[in-house]
Amino acid sequence: MNEYFVPIKVNRERRPDVDATYMTAVQLISSHGGWPMSSFLTPEGKTFFGGTYYPPEQFTQLLKGVHSHWLTERPKLIEQANHISQAVIERSSTHVRAQKIRD
Repeated sequence: MNEYFVPIKVNRERRPDVDATYMTAVQLISSHGGWPMSSFLTPEGKTFFGGTYYPPEQFTQLLKGVHSHWLTERPKLIEQANHISQAVIERSSTHVRAQKIRD
């Protein structure tokens, strides 16, 4: 993992804002969320793929696949990350507006 990825662990209790952003992205990608959550990001911090629990062997294969796709299809993954990022922003702003209406 450390050869091709920079693993970062987010404490969802200390940084619920960061957790919420990446959980929203994972929910948009996979239609569900949960923990442990794995998000694969561009260097700018935009999610291009993510999911919840993967068994160890499956996670190893996933890492290899993501690395391979990053090498061979980077423009496509960046475009995907931009779309997901925009969807997260739209969903978050809708949630904020709804919260203000309730308050």
